[in-house]
Amino acid sequence: MKPERSGLDRFATGAIVLGVLLRLRQYVEARPLWLDEAMLSLNVLIRSFRGLLQPLDQDQTAPVPFLWGEKFLTLILGPSELVLRVIPFLAGIAFLLVLRRLTTRLLSPQASLLALLLGALSPSLIQYSTEAKPYGLDALLAAVVLLLALEVLQEPQSIRRWRRLAVAGTVTALSSVPAVFTLSGVVPALASKGEIRRDDAALRRLALIGAGWLVVLGLSYALIYRPAVESPYMKRYWTPYFLTLRGDGGPAQSGFLIGTVFTQFFLALGGAWRVTAALLFLVPLTLGLVRLWKDQGASRALLVGLPLAAVIGASVLRFYPFASRLLLFEAASTIILIAAGLDDLADRVGRIVKGPWLALGGAVILIFAVLDGTRSFIDPPRRDDLGPLITELEENHQPGAAVYVFDRSVPAWLYYTTDWKHSPDTARVHTLGNLVSSGGRAFRHAPSRRGPVKSEGDDLLFRYRDWRELIGVPTGMGPDERGINGERPDSGWAENEVRRLKATGSSDCWIVMSAFSPVVPATLRKAIEREGGKILLWRERQVAVLGRVRFAASPADAPLEPVHESQVLVQLQFLARPVGDEDRRAFEDRLTLGETIGAQGISRVHQVHDPVGQSQ
Repeated sequence: MKPERSGLDRFATGAIVLGVLLRLRQYVEARPLWLDEAMLSLNVLIRSFRGLLQPLDQDQTAPVPFLWGEKFLTLILGPSELVLRVIPFLAGIAFLLVLRRLTTRLLSPQASLLALLLGALSPSLIQYSTEAKPYGLDALLAAVVLLLALEVLQEPQSIRRWRRLAVAGTVTALSSVPAVFTLSGVVPALASKGEIRRDDAALRRLALIGAGWLVVLGLSYALIYRPAVESPYMKRYWTPYFLTLRGDGGPAQSGFLIGTVFTQFFLALGGAWRVTAALLFLVPLTLGLVRLWKDQGASRALLVGLPLAAVIGASVLRFYPFASRLLLFEAASTIILIAAGLDDLADRVGRIVKGPWLALGGAVILIFAVLDGTRSFIDPPRRDDLGPLITELEENHQPGAAVYVFDRSVPAWLYYTTDWKHSPDTARVHTLGNLVSSGGRAFRHAPSRRGPVKSEGDDLLFRYRDWRELIGVPTGMGPDERGINGERPDSGWAENEVRRLKATGSSDCWIVMSAFSPVVPATLRKAIEREGGKILLWRERQVAVLGRVRFAASPADAPLEPVHESQVLVQLQFLARPVGDEDRRAFEDRLTLGETIGAQGISRVHQVHDPVGQSQ
């Protein structure tokens, strides 16, 4: 028995090493930040520690300790992609170590090894171990709380174990958005333990700890998370992500959501059939809960199962979306239940026909994750691969160039074009970031206008460095009141954008696009060609495009008259702080031709003088 256990321990160590290598490979790739990462990172980079206590810009939300950790690391090591992803990467590795300790306490040696392999190869856990978002930290903190609660169940008389649990739960309440679910199973599970129920001192400790957690959770919601919860845009966005059995499509929608979570956790995306097949995970999940109850007792089963039940209930009541990244905190519990269920299923089949059923079942489940992990190790996936394209633009553009920046590309554009080492223009980041946020005039995910686009966004032209930034107006493909995205840009959108680009009068026009539906750049390119534009460059990368366009000169498209400095009626003197929407509205009525903003002179103009364009 000991040699067998020793062999399984070596395999378990190998599983952890494999998981670390898969995460390390994607981490060192240092892929460009994609839209969500860029939006959160901009908040970290332009705000002070105190400023990060306030609701975030660009429709973002994240726990303050995570934000402070990110801020501290960027101040010490710089704002690179690798630095911004250090915390999630370390959390991803630590999760595997905690998972091993959990599985050895709750599962048989064979099922423990299977659980470790599921965690090491999980596509979702690998992805969020290398993204500058807090979801990987959620998974780690939930696993730590689960482990420390198990230690209290094992030895309720130990004051030291109670203190460790109290501290870990408080840190989780401060550092994890779904902490309310993580902690929801701890108090009932501990209270169900007979030894604790019969000990008045233990019950008082439990009540005090639970009350303290509740206070921290309430303050976190009121001070940090409430604006995001009440955001009209976020309500629209998450509308399709709630479990429901009502209506004709309710069961199908719920099945799709559950299947998608299982697919992203264990199988990797690869077609609708995988989502349907992934519903079979409900069988070992259910069997695992029953097996855990029988083998480990009610307290441990409640500790593992109650948070999952709580999040399902919250989704049915439309309080919490059922989406894979928001459920990553349940990774450890889900893995444990599925491994326990497969172990139980293998035992049942083994009583009928002898065979290595657990190994065979695990191999069938893991094959998809193995294939995805191999592919990702050879060629790490990229999302919104805009960084290299921006570098190419910076190296090849002409002074005075007009750069059209698609609204959903603005966060990444700001991250990669701001000089973070030498006097970063935080006013520009704040202004343009708010412009493409919900409520902004160029909101990146605005719903359809339900009508054609006409003469929109003519004033969304800003001067920065030696080019002019033309911020794109919304396509109108964002979620409607049902949470459903549009399939095509609003009528006239592409023609409006081409008209604006031509009106700059520049002979060197660039197009920067990312985070789009494929129909968007195709529609814009066709409009450019219809308007006589010559495509000099159209370089495509993963969900990113860099274009260079030249339009034939015509009297109608001649450069506009220069703006003389005596014609500018107002100059905003906000060199030491960002310019907000209220500041803008206060001066809009007094402004006729232009305004100058910030220490590096971002200019928003209605008429632009381009001597370079005139001379060519």
